[in-house]
Amino acid sequence: MEDYDIGYPDETSTYFPIYARDIDYHVRMILGTNSLTFKGKLENFASDEHLGPDKINFKEYDKNGTDFSCYYLKRHCGRGWFENPEEERFADTPYSYLLCEQGSSFAICGIEPRPGAIMVKQIQGFKNYNVFWNNLRYGDLFLDFLEKDFEGTGVRELWVLPFSRNQWGEVRKNFQNTKKRQYDKPAERQGFEFDEKRGIWVKELK
Repeated sequence: MEDYDIGYPDETSTYFPIYARDIDYHVRMILGTNSLTFKGKLENFASDEHLGPDKINFKEYDKNGTDFSCYYLKRHCGRGWFENPEEERFADTPYSYLLCEQGSSFAICGIEPRPGAIMVKQIQGFKNYNVFWNNLRYGDLFLDFLEKDFEGTGVRELWVLPFSRNQWGEVRKNFQNTKKRQYDKPAERQGFEFDEKRGIWVKELK
C-alpha cells in the first residue's frame, strides 16, 4: 500500500495561502504539462463565486425536505484555520469546497493534487451544524460536484482516502465508526471502487 500522507501543518498552525506559483506547480504535477484550461479551474478556488440552488440541486441529497434557498457552495483556497478559528473551521488541503449558509460554512471537502489525479482527504461537517449531518448527504454532494467540476480537464482519476487512513490519528481513534459514513459510504454510493493495492477509493474521469 502506498503512503499518501505528506505531512501537513498540525492543528495549531495558522493559515497557509496558495500563490500563483503553487497553482502552476500543481497543474504540472497533475497533468504533466501546463494547461490553461486546468489552471483556470484551480484559479477558481481563489474566487468568491457562490453556487446556489439555481446551479446545484441540493434537494437531490436531502432526506428531510430542508429549505435550501439560503444555501450555496463555494470554493476555498489555502490550508489552515479560516473564517473564525474559534468555530474550528480548519482546511487540511490546499483546495476545498465549502457548503455555506448566509456567509458561514457548515461542511468542507478538501482536495489535494496528485500526479494524474485529485485526491479527497477531508470530508467534514462542522460541529455547530450537527442538524444537517442527518438531513443532507453532503459527502455525496461534494463528490458528485467534484466529478462534474473536473470532467474534461485532463485529470484521469478522482481518489478518496478512506477514513481508516485519515491523517489525524486522534480523529481515527475517536470516530472510527461514524466517520466512515462521511468518507467511504459516499465514495461507494458515487461509484468509486476500492483499490486494494493503493488503499484508496478510485473513480476514472471521462
